[in-house]
Amino acid sequence: MQEKIISNFEIFQKVLTKTGTRSETIDTFINKFGERIAICPSHNLTKRSTSAPGGLVEHALNTFKIARKLVETAGVATNPESLAIVCLLHEVGKVGDNDNDYFVAQDSSWHRERGQVYTYNPALPKMTHPHRTLFLLQENGIILSMDEWIAISTQHGTASEENRFYAGCENNLAVILQSAIRMAVMKEEDN
Repeated sequence: MQEKIISNFEIFQKVLTKTGTRSETIDTFINKFGERIAICPSHNLTKRSTSAPGGLVEHALNTFKIARKLVETAGVATNPESLAIVCLLHEVGKVGDNDNDYFVAQDSSWHRERGQVYTYNPALPKMTHPHRTLFLLQENGIILSMDEWIAISTQHGTASEENRFYAGCENNLAVILQSAIRMAVMKEEDN
């Protein structure tokens, strides 16, 4: 398992360091949060294969791989740098903030027995993970385009109240990210 975590993180880091004009800022961000990103789970429930350490990077890579296939198959015009950034960083807010992890071990045996191995850290200010992602990126000097910001913000689709405003007018990047995430989650729940 440790080898898989290391290998996935190396791929994650390699792709992100090729992001053009932002590669230096992203490299600084990865150096600051790299270990926490590498071992962070993507989900708190065991029904997903990415709920284990290393799950965040595994989910990001799954999303990126699927998104690239969608772009290729559908012939959708997207900026490859933007696609890499939104796919690989869309859940990075799940590492938490500068001082606190987002997930902490679930101490309730009742919840653990029902598959919830982590809970949300009460020491963190309440914030959705897409919003925490956007905050963490801007706090660390990673400038996003408007399309990237909207894609990360609306990653769970436009059914939620906060994203309903964008319904029907999402940019290509947002639609690709939403679709790739759904497909990645289905794959992760099947495993």
